[in-house]
Amino acid sequence: MRSADITFVVLTKDEARNMSDCLRSLPHGAHALVYDAFSRDDTPALARFAATLEKVTVATVESGSMTKDLAILVSADQKWVSTTGFLDKVSENLKSEMDI
Repeated sequence: MRSADITFVVLTKDEARNMSDCLRSLPHGAHALVYDAFSRDDTPALARFAATLEKVTVATVESGSMTKDLAILVSADQKWVSTTGFLDKVSENLKSEMDI
């Protein structure tokens, strides 16, 4: 079973200061559902941002903007962009998704 086949459920209440470490501890490619118990800190906003960032990054790659290491896995002819170009595209798409 691959980690992408597993969804981790993260229960939170006022855990903004620990959220980053918690989500980083999950296996690469794993999905996380964050359920919040009426936090009074930034936990809900942080969880929404993390989910949006994941969605936008995946959509950016699926639209064809990817770095060389990923492009090689798709095909020898796959077009690719520099790391800076990829990050710029993710940033552009994230701003659009968040209406910034």
